[in-house]
Amino acid sequence: QSPPLMLMYGGRTRGGALKDDVWQLVAQQTDAGETYTWTQLTSFQGDPPPGFRARHTAIARVTATDKSMIVFGGKSDLTPAEDRVHRLTKNALGQWTWQLLSPFGTAPKRSGHTTIYDADNDRMLVFGGRDENNALASTTVHALSLGAFPTWSTPTVTGSAPAARDGHTMVVDPNTYKRSEIDWKRILLFGGHNGSVRKNDVWNLWIRVGSGELEWQAANVLSCPSVCA
Repeated sequence: QSPPLMLMYGGRTRGGALKDDVWQLVAQQTDAGETYTWTQLTSFQGDPPPGFRARHTAIARVTATDKSMIVFGGKSDLTPAEDRVHRLTKNALGQWTWQLLSPFGTAPKRSGHTTIYDADNDRMLVFGGRDENNALASTTVHALSLGAFPTWSTPTVTGSAPAARDGHTMVVDPNTYKRSEIDWKRILLFGGHNGSVRKNDVWNLWIRVGSGELEWQAANVLSCPSVCA
């Protein structure tokens, strides 16, 4: 069977019920073209799964030795913000396996946040969301290294940070850019809610190639779709 294009964990139903299921989206080539099929994964090895939750995040970690989904944070009926990190991968026997990571350092408790995978530095970056008191979290960027010894840290970020928010999105721009003759990559942040109004601003989180240094920069957006006005 082809490897999944997408893995999905948990969330809420239309009726508001929390879920703890895992689904995979698989593409198949047929004479009529490519078709897509959702199937539920029901058999797991290893640690217990993360449990019923919503407003969590999941990233795909792909390295030479690992292909896994990393699930972080979220809101459950027991807590407004989680700090646990779970890894889902296939073991050598092809069995889906959950692992509860035990990182060094202090983990943030978050829901409604965003995470992205910084592949060049093999780390997960976390921004925004709400904390364990259901208040908007600070604008601190948290990083979780994903090597042999996962460790939480709060890297220094230069530039003025976006206002605190939740419900925003962040995506990885795969291109490399020259800034003052230095190579940088970037993450793009859009929108969210600051507790009173919905946001439609765009921000660059620049990542310096080689050192992994971080810098915020507001994007100069000349126009905005009506849906975000």
